Amino acid sequence: MSKALKLLSIISLLSLAGAQAGFAKGYRGGPHGHHKHWLKELNLTPEQKAQMKEIRAKYKENLQKLRIEKKDARIMLRAALKTSASESKLKQMFADLQKKKQTFAKARFEKILAIRSILTPEQRQKFNGLKGKGWHHKRNGKGHHRPRP
Repeated sequence: MSKALKLLSIISLLSLAGAQAGFAKGYRGGPHGHHKHWLKELNLTPEQKAQMKEIRAKYKENLQKLRIEKKDARIMLRAALKTSASESKLKQMFADLQKKKQTFAKARFEKILAIRSILTPEQRQKFNGLKGKGWHHKRNGKGHHRPRP
């Protein structure tokens, strides 16, 4: 096995182990409880709150899986760029990463559409305003974007 493949295998295993360890410690990805803030602002009915809970549960596992796959593909591509991997292999890895990003974005959009479907027109307007302010990206007043490995 070439050094590049060994390195990619090791990186892949380490990133999967790290992700599993994070979930074991209670990491859930996403906006750690910040949904409570915008839920209050939307003034949902008890029925809407129950529907919202179902929607979040329905999309949670798949979005977590897609997020990890996207992250792993990005890590593997960055590692491969540091090796003597062929240009065709790098292009294939880049295309795979783009596909994973698109799949994740589509799943996230489907969740937004599901949430939107249970809201009244007034709540939709407020939801769009909250979404535009980055309600799903805020942590301690800062965006969730952090340096990538």
